[in-house]
Amino acid sequence: MNTIIAIALVCFFPALSIYADTLVQDYSNDQYAQMAIQFIMDSPTYSFDGIEGSIKVLDSVVLESYPEQYVVTIYFKCSHAGYGDRTDMMLAQVITEHTVRITIVNQEVQSAFIDDTWDELKQREKDSPEILSLEEALDILIAYLNENYDEAKALEITPEWSVANLTPDGMLGASTIEYSGDGWTITASYPVVWKPTYSFEVVHESGFTWSGTVNQDGEVTETQ
Repeated sequence: MNTIIAIALVCFFPALSIYADTLVQDYSNDQYAQMAIQFIMDSPTYSFDGIEGSIKVLDSVVLESYPEQYVVTIYFKCSHAGYGDRTDMMLAQVITEHTVRITIVNQEVQSAFIDDTWDELKQREKDSPEILSLEEALDILIAYLNENYDEAKALEITPEWSVANLTPDGMLGASTIEYSGDGWTITASYPVVWKPTYSFEVVHESGFTWSGTVNQDGEVTETQ
């Protein structure tokens, strides 16, 4: 009986160990995580008053784009408030937590935004969103249709609408998302690139149709 219990425990605890390992991601062998760490250690914000040992990699992912984009999210602490080289500034001496999102393309850091507020590459306040997201482009499209077409004045996407990912399995480099509700179907397609232009097809059961694009400047162009 004891032998059976011992065997069971030997089988059980390795399983626990494997499960525990999945709870804490180790990024020590992730070359892009290490590149991002080195970048932030050399950057003005951390170099000025970063707290040694506070850097932690929170996430490291690769986007399905061409060229591939590696996005690394890092947490760190500084001993004063603010960003960049704050020499000769009046500073609040308070432990300040930061999160930086670093994008690496072709082995080079393309962007680094701290707290979604500070551009660490340009050393200035973040001017505008890094990219216009699909959701933001969709909002711009809805406002445009509301303003320019009587048939779409009441068009509004609500939580009751359904959202479906129509991208074929295994397809890289492009995505297709369909929104539907209240007799409307809006199909969005876009290439998976750094700053995509979004293409939209809008159809209502009454017979109304519209197609066009929204670019990264928020400009709407009709194609039908």
